[in-house]
Amino acid sequence: MGKALLGRFLWIAGIAVAAGLLLFLRSTLEGPRSPLSEGVYVWQRVWTAEVAEALQGLPGDIQGVLPLVAEVAFEPGSRKAKVTRIRWKPGSFSQQGPPLTLVIRVGDSGAKTNWDSWACAETRSLASELLKEATAGEVEVVGLQIDYDCPASRLGDYGKLLRSLQEDEELASLELSFTSLPSWLDSDKDGFRALAEISDYFVLQVHALELPKGARDPVVVMNPSLARSAVKKAAQLETPYFVALPTYSSFVVFDKSTEKVVNVISEDLDFSTVSEDQRLILGEAPAEEIAGMISAWSRQAPDPHFQGVFWYRLPVKGDVLNWPASAWAKVRAGEVPQRELRVDIQTEDEAFHRLTLRNAGELPDAHFPKAITVRLEGTGSLVGADGGRWYATEGAAGDEVSFTLVSQKHDFVPLPIGRELPIGWVRKTGPGELVVEFSR
Repeated sequence: MGKALLGRFLWIAGIAVAAGLLLFLRSTLEGPRSPLSEGVYVWQRVWTAEVAEALQGLPGDIQGVLPLVAEVAFEPGSRKAKVTRIRWKPGSFSQQGPPLTLVIRVGDSGAKTNWDSWACAETRSLASELLKEATAGEVEVVGLQIDYDCPASRLGDYGKLLRSLQEDEELASLELSFTSLPSWLDSDKDGFRALAEISDYFVLQVHALELPKGARDPVVVMNPSLARSAVKKAAQLETPYFVALPTYSSFVVFDKSTEKVVNVISEDLDFSTVSEDQRLILGEAPAEEIAGMISAWSRQAPDPHFQGVFWYRLPVKGDVLNWPASAWAKVRAGEVPQRELRVDIQTEDEAFHRLTLRNAGELPDAHFPKAITVRLEGTGSLVGADGGRWYATEGAAGDEVSFTLVSQKHDFVPLPIGRELPIGWVRKTGPGELVVEFSR
């Protein structure tokens, strides 16, 4: 072996050894991944066959399911709770599946009761009835959780309700928990600490829709920086807690003339409630940042009191405002689902070609290209073109044609994985090749 060749061989070998050492040091410093304790909320108010299918297909490492089973409100002048029961189906759960924590949602009207004894009794009685119904369905119930829109200034009153539930004999076997907004950690630390001491654990909801100030501002479902900051504050309480992470998207509906918010759509996508003089802005759960948080927490918990994560909400087939199960699985593994929109050309004959936009990514995608350009390379020319419902064109001119996204409310519905929507068509002469270019 010549000196030059030997030197090159040793140089390459040195690089390989250094790269291997770098990977070894990185894995050593990061530490091995360990599974997080995970649960998932079932927030669907109508239990369809798709919900049952999703529950039967839950990943085996999901350790808890938290179904919303009732909503409670209080009307002025009445000493009776207005209860809306979710027609959930205990039979949808596998008997070998994870245990349940029943969730009761309480509206902000609860604050008007000061949580006097009668209001506590109404809620406590409801919880007992729901527990009996669930156990009659032969499912394992291990917990009761209250999701209450409590004003931060009224946390002291909230403690009356939790203490009432804690002292009830029929509910004594259940783990008692409550959901918390990050703002509660700052506004009344003593009041919050009292709630935490009453409960077995609390759930820090780091997802909270931030309404934009105007129709030109972004819609934020979760601010990763604020979320990490809230987790650090929760650790200072030195009491067990879970972190609730989002999987969903939300539409904020604006009035085009005033630019004021008129509605928020996070679950049931119904465009019949949206008029032509309104504008939709989409906010999405930040999959990349959440995957990073999961990856970091799998290697090292934020603090000794961190118990794991609860996902909001269960991925169900057909729910276009939520991650599909495949994307959820990637994020749970600390991996980032990829986005990819493609423009496909279907050739019907040598001259006529149809264009479609296809979601070839791993997430529903509403970030449609604003402009798509089709160019003919080689001999020939473009002699005709037309758009469709979503894209418009002024026609072909020479060797290039542009399709422009039409501003309609339907433009921004997330395109499901693998689905297509029509762009339009072009007609050409000659053997030249069609080339497509677009930007988001």
